[in-house]
Amino acid sequence: VFPSSHIKVRAEEYLNKADAVFDVLRSVTIRGILPEMARMDEDAIRSLHPTNSVVAIGRLAEELVSGHENTIYPCGEGTPFFELTNHEGIIIGLGVDVDHLSFVHSVEDVMKEAFPLKTRCDKVYECKVIDRERNVRIIKTLVASNKTGNRNVKKFMKNHVSGDICKRFTFKGVPFFTADAKKLFDRMVILAKEGKTIYNWK
Repeated sequence: VFPSSHIKVRAEEYLNKADAVFDVLRSVTIRGILPEMARMDEDAIRSLHPTNSVVAIGRLAEELVSGHENTIYPCGEGTPFFELTNHEGIIIGLGVDVDHLSFVHSVEDVMKEAFPLKTRCDKVYECKVIDRERNVRIIKTLVASNKTGNRNVKKFMKNHVSGDICKRFTFKGVPFFTADAKKLFDRMVILAKEGKTIYNWK
């Protein structure tokens, strides 16, 4: 599974454009060369979410990505991000540190109002999406609050998450990490209930 978002600006800026269209087969991802290679694989299946799409390859690909478009919460239940917790998912950061770990937002979207901070805007946006069968669909989604940029995932992991859950290291000066999706999710839920989050605002 690879992140495959195609937008270079904040989600609301993209969704406010009258000509915004996400083509699941043709919209190039901005997430790097490996996700783009995965997207172009003939066996790849890409989710239909207009701002947080993912690409999956393998026997669980369809199961992981199907239904991503059916929830307004991009990383919540029913999305590939949360589904990683149900399949013993191991997340790997290649050449990036945990500040690029989109999975951390799954906790917010699953807990919703129980999360100690409001991380999603109230407005529900709509976007045109061209699916694999070339049908045009309207997909609804929420976007992140502009406050969510004020966060420190590295500090959060260092202070609150043990190495057996999320291991960070460097090799020849290049950052890498691995994380156990289920263990990290469960740990972040416990911390959120204690008022401890990745964010620097209240």
